[in-house]
Amino acid sequence: SGDSIEAGTGTIAEILFDVAPGASPGSTTDMTLNDIVVSDPLGGLVDGTNSSGLFTIITTTPSTLSADNVGANLGDAEIVTVSLDNLDVGREVAALQFTLTDLPDNLDVVDGEGIEVTAVGRASGFSVGANETENGVVVTLTDAGGGTIVTGSGPIVEINYLASRGSGVSSLDFTNVTISDADAVEMPQGTHT
Repeated sequence: SGDSIEAGTGTIAEILFDVAPGASPGSTTDMTLNDIVVSDPLGGLVDGTNSSGLFTIITTTPSTLSADNVGANLGDAEIVTVSLDNLDVGREVAALQFTLTDLPDNLDVVDGEGIEVTAVGRASGFSVGANETENGVVVTLTDAGGGTIVTGSGPIVEINYLASRGSGVSSLDFTNVTISDADAVEMPQGTHT
């Protein structure tokens, strides 16, 4: 485009590396810059300096989802709150998707006049997608403006369930969980409860 980089110091590019699953936390790799050519807008060579770096493999704290325990009489609605623990400082959640199943299948997501699934807490302002399937309710949370769920613990979604049939306890279980950071890289996960 013919644009130039202003004189000075600082970052001119960021490179996202995907770390191999078998990499050992604490191991390091030298990052060496080679064959760098710096030129002026007319193509003339410009003297420049570069410095190598060091890439260190760090341990990432797994993120987890949990659903609270609630009870409802047959025919009544009750809100189930889903919480997220994402405690890895500096790595906020940009999007997530999960399926929440109820076994036995005694619950239905309330629809009609009420809002069935709502973003709350640190996820307030996020867009929520919800689709009830035979395998449970599939929930997605995204922010088209690039917002993130800041590091921390607490509620992010409320699901309004109706006790439609049966009796006794229905187990709420998470499946098909994907949690991604701002670089669209999937984050490690712990045990979801």
